Amino acid sequence: MPTFGAVSPWTASDPGVRDLIHSSPDPTVVIQDGRHVFANDRALALYRAATLAELASKPEIDYMDPSQKRQAVARMRSMAEEGSHLGYVDETIIRLDGTRCDIEAAGSPISYRGRSAALVVMRDITARIAAEAAREAAEERFRSAFIHAPVGMAVLDRAARVSEANPALTQMLRCSMEELLGSTVWRWLHPDDREKSQARFARLRDGTSAVETSEVRLLRADNEPAWGYASTSVLRNRTNHPASFVLQLQDTTARRSAEDQLKSRVSHDRLTGLANRSRFTAQLVSALEASPADGATLAVMFLDLDRFKVINDSMGHDCGDKLLVQVADRLRASLRPEDTVARFGGDEFAILLEGVDALEQASSAARRIQDLLAKPFLLNGTEVFANFSIGISLAEPGSDASTLLRDADVAMYRAKADGGGNFETFDENMRADCHQRMDIENGLYGALSRRSCPCSINRSSRRAPERLSASRPLFAGGGPAAKWSCPTNSSRSPRKRGLSSPSESGFFTRRAASCVCGVLSGRTHLRSRWQ
Repeated sequence: MPTFGAVSPWTASDPGVRDLIHSSPDPTVVIQDGRHVFANDRALALYRAATLAELASKPEIDYMDPSQKRQAVARMRSMAEEGSHLGYVDETIIRLDGTRCDIEAAGSPISYRGRSAALVVMRDITARIAAEAAREAAEERFRSAFIHAPVGMAVLDRAARVSEANPALTQMLRCSMEELLGSTVWRWLHPDDREKSQARFARLRDGTSAVETSEVRLLRADNEPAWGYASTSVLRNRTNHPASFVLQLQDTTARRSAEDQLKSRVSHDRLTGLANRSRFTAQLVSALEASPADGATLAVMFLDLDRFKVINDSMGHDCGDKLLVQVADRLRASLRPEDTVARFGGDEFAILLEGVDALEQASSAARRIQDLLAKPFLLNGTEVFANFSIGISLAEPGSDASTLLRDADVAMYRAKADGGGNFETFDENMRADCHQRMDIENGLYGALSRRSCPCSINRSSRRAPERLSASRPLFAGGGPAAKWSCPTNSSRSPRKRGLSSPSESGFFTRRAASCVCGVLSGRTHLRSRWQ
């Protein structure tokens, strides 16, 4: 705003100057001898005065805020006596109606009607002062919230450098404020999360996004893993361009840990930490669907601990659990990273071998596992030896998960039936034997339930027959043996059809044995002959 100097006298008779002052958009007054001697319409409105006479009814200094009167008197004396120009200064006036008004004023010494005076130009800055006060209050509220926020907060520049940070963020990252300030935010992110985070930040910086959120992995100063939910928003400048950014980071490590533990409980065995049946089956299904391009296939192994009940009964279930844990540890150590080992329950384990080129590779893995498990286990200071029966099934085109698991199970029971401590590979003959075994067992159950069991007794000696009891084995070698006349086939010995002993099939319960005794003692229709 230009000011008027004292280089040319000014009088009320100068119409050009008067018109210029009256048309000024700013309130303008002339002060002489401490009173207003001229005021344009905007100045009268500013002071709430109807006329110049009303405005001049009291000294100019009385319109000043009491706390500013001394400085105002000094400025007026400087202009009037020393001819100094007054640059814009902020002042507060008390208007005629008693209200306060914040102004900025600038003045120049002039000659008015032949005497020294001051020309003062004013601007009402009440709205600006209120806006500044509101902004300062908002900044103070933000500052307080920023400092005391329970979540980590930081202000980032356009290069993603930390210009400000609160104590919560240093605690979350376990670093000092000195380490944090000036560093880029990428320094504290896991490398695998940086690329996507940088893309999100680029959208904020370009103005195409106002807020970006994500859950990221953090790199703490102590190298402990951590998770955080990050929300970054834009702070715009007066031209509405992104100038800085506010990062809010909430620690989600505890929640993620709880979620991971819950997922692990659902998919892992609690005792050994191995995958459980459902997790193993899902992995098997996924591997079957992958169909490697190199023609490799996969193999499934079923492992069963021989005589595990003896260990449980003799040493206690705690020792049995310790043995299972040690077995799991050895199985982990014997496999490749891409293989999967699981505990199906009890003393049964399963292994998925992926990328198997031939059966010999699976057999070699089985031998390696058996050699590793053949070493003694230490249970409460006692060395214990354990044998494992292993069944192997190899995937073929069209194989499904349930079939592979069933075939490996069948092969494992064949290995156990052959004495245990070895492994067998499934073939179609085993499947035929299983079907035949089921036919025999179902037929025997049906015959016994109807108490109609045509059979013949074969005894190695020619001595008189002896009465059988429930405790005497029906099919044991050296004792009496039974032949059963199958309704759909000729008479056959269960031993020859794959039932080598009652304990193997689980068929001869005490009730069944009692029923057979009744058959053999003549209480049901029986055709017996001695050979």
